[in-house]
Amino acid sequence: MNKEFVPQEQVLELKKLGFDEPTPLYEQAFSWLKEKYGFTYSVGNTNIGIVHVGTTFLLQDNASFEEAQLECLKKLIEVAINRIS
Repeated sequence: MNKEFVPQEQVLELKKLGFDEPTPLYEQAFSWLKEKYGFTYSVGNTNIGIVHVGTTFLLQDNASFEEAQLECLKKLIEVAINRIS
């Protein structure tokens, strides 16, 4: 069940962006990023993450779905932070 929750490091980054859930699930974080920034993501059956933020990023070489999902979240947070900087 812990793999459904966003790691603390990313929670702290999301808080910098205004997200206010103390223990968010991945789906909550992704929904918030979509609502606030229009960002979307998907993970293919080969564990390749695809992030859409105006530009599309392919995040390859992930060992599992969970790893691909985390890499997508990290990329979305990175782009959001760069946009507000």
